[in-house]
Amino acid sequence: MKQSCVCVVSRGWLGTKVAESSSLGLCFASPVGVILKRPAASSLRGGVGCGKDGRRQGGPFGCAGMTPSGLPGVMVGTDTHLAIPFRKVRQHVNPLSRRHATPTDWSPDWPRSAYHCFDQKFHLDIGSAGGRFCLDMAKRNPDCNFLGVEIREPMVERARARSAAETLPNVEFVKGNMNVDGEEILSRLPRGSLQTVSILFPDPWFKKRHHKRRVVQPSLVHWLALYMPNDGRVVLHTDVLEVAEQMRDVFRLNAYFVPEDGDQDAWVDTNVFEVASERERLVVEEGLPVYRKVYIRKDFPSVLAPE
Repeated sequence: MKQSCVCVVSRGWLGTKVAESSSLGLCFASPVGVILKRPAASSLRGGVGCGKDGRRQGGPFGCAGMTPSGLPGVMVGTDTHLAIPFRKVRQHVNPLSRRHATPTDWSPDWPRSAYHCFDQKFHLDIGSAGGRFCLDMAKRNPDCNFLGVEIREPMVERARARSAAETLPNVEFVKGNMNVDGEEILSRLPRGSLQTVSILFPDPWFKKRHHKRRVVQPSLVHWLALYMPNDGRVVLHTDVLEVAEQMRDVFRLNAYFVPEDGDQDAWVDTNVFEVASERERLVVEEGLPVYRKVYIRKDFPSVLAPE
């Protein structure tokens, strides 16, 4: 059975443009999942999901595509001929809900058991979505371990499927809520190893009453200050000015993080990473602004990670 699916490739907020139906990619259904065919480049713009009536539904990751007959499609990425389990992805996941506010029960040997060389430096990607950014970075930096934490379990499964296909020994993806599990996750990494943290295009949660659901909160920044070493780097990207300002304001309140360029207000013009996230590529292609900020963690005697 052949069916058309909207292509969704964003790591974070997806914007509002609808891809033209003439440029949709194709999904070939099978009993165990779908095999994806790379869509035309024009279909990648806007990164949207479709509801069962075929209309756009914006959101942080979009949702399952639907055919005109109402048959469910599947959220697809930029992989070619990659079989991925069939699972619908919710547009928004409330991190404060009972389900996601319950701490994760981690295996005693995790994350040591997940890496070939556990004692390397670490890069933590908060909100890793389908994992493409982490995988691209891991391929280019074999001397660094990459850990992607994502609250949406179907997206973690997608990232793990991609990782398994590429057999990279230095990347791991887990489901977690960083504002609940953050301190436990950070405490399990080798002390002083967390050199880089990236938060790229997080869900903006536009409504004022939902701002408390945003990922960058004072508690998270406090945990990063506790466990990152001196000169550790935190990189923030978003295409929503209001979110950029909120993240900047939260980091400004923590005395242990200072802007890398020394300017509290100015945005960073260029991407400090050698690869761009999927969302960033889309935004740049559309000619829209990306608001970037880079913070450096500085040592103070009063801020020490627990022994």
